[in-house]
Amino acid sequence: TGTNMDGGEHVIWVEEITFTGKWLSYTEVLSIIISVWLGSALILLLITVIRLQKGFRKNRKLVKELGEINAALNLHSKEMERQAKTDPLTGSWNRAGVNESLLEWQTLVRQDRMDFSIIFCDIDHFKKVNDTHGHSVGDLVIIEIASLLRSQTRNQDLVVRWGGEEFVLLCPHSNLDAATTLAYKLKSTFANQSWPESLNITCSFGVSQMKPTENIEQLLKRADKALYEAKDEGRN
Repeated sequence: TGTNMDGGEHVIWVEEITFTGKWLSYTEVLSIIISVWLGSALILLLITVIRLQKGFRKNRKLVKELGEINAALNLHSKEMERQAKTDPLTGSWNRAGVNESLLEWQTLVRQDRMDFSIIFCDIDHFKKVNDTHGHSVGDLVIIEIASLLRSQTRNQDLVVRWGGEEFVLLCPHSNLDAATTLAYKLKSTFANQSWPESLNITCSFGVSQMKPTENIEQLLKRADKALYEAKDEGRN
């Protein structure tokens, strides 16, 4: 604009603008745009892959932890179920533990597909044992009774601690004669066993075979009645 310009408003006319250097062709401009787009896409893809890998590792760790927790819960659940179905003192089944088997055998008997008998076993004068020698000795007697019952019966028979000093033997595929023979065998075994504190321990038994026309409660009631008849007739 020269020099020695006075201050104030001025108007400037541009008569010509000239660009110098190499011009970019249309193809080159498109190539640059595509390259930038592809580069950006690759960068985004790489970032996404890295994030997914981190998420996968995190999820895999989480799945592993959940699997370990689930396994521990399953183990705990099975242990709780076992405890709910077994007697803690003797390790024998309790009433809750044999409900399914009883219902299954009841169905088989009604279909005339098997014989099923039960044996009630009750320790004679057990209260006197506890009162005289203490509950610790009484517990030893009960544990020994359960052990003898398991050792003298078949694998398919179930030994159930029915409550207190009373046990029930569940004998599938056994008729009344077979169950009665087993009861006499157990009676003799208990009478000749060496017991803690040199005690003389005997048991009384009630035996019954299930009829196709009755249910489990009726079967148990008949066996229980037979047990009390044995008690009334002098025990052992």
